[in-house]
Amino acid sequence: MTFCSSSNESNILFAFSSQFGWQYESNRLFTNNTLTMSLDSWWAAANYYLSVILFLAAVDVGIIPHVSFPANSVEQWQNCFVQPKQLHKTIDETIIGDKMLDSLYLGPMWSAYITSINDALSLVESKTVFLPSNLERLFGYD
Repeated sequence: MTFCSSSNESNILFAFSSQFGWQYESNRLFTNNTLTMSLDSWWAAANYYLSVILFLAAVDVGIIPHVSFPANSVEQWQNCFVQPKQLHKTIDETIIGDKMLDSLYLGPMWSAYITSINDALSLVESKTVFLPSNLERLFGYD
């Protein structure tokens, strides 16, 4: 059996996606009476950390190749996380409106998101042939 093959039946990591599906179907990811994963769900939080830790460990042992991320993307995400932290120290959020909060928080996040997609396009270009539509194959390209 190949450890991490492209075939789900012989890939031991396939169980994780099956587990997630079971958690979804059994409402273990929701505590808010919606089908949106709840921040209060133990299962959702545990899955998040499991996926991050699993990925980092696979990179550490060489199963997934280590890729250096473009500095511009990293800087944009750092700005996205630092700016709200600084704002909490200086702004009383009760005196500014939702539209202002969106521009303060979501603006930097959107900028980091777009920068990351643009920087990653060359890293994932070979996989576009597997996308189901021409429109999706053009995603990220101007």
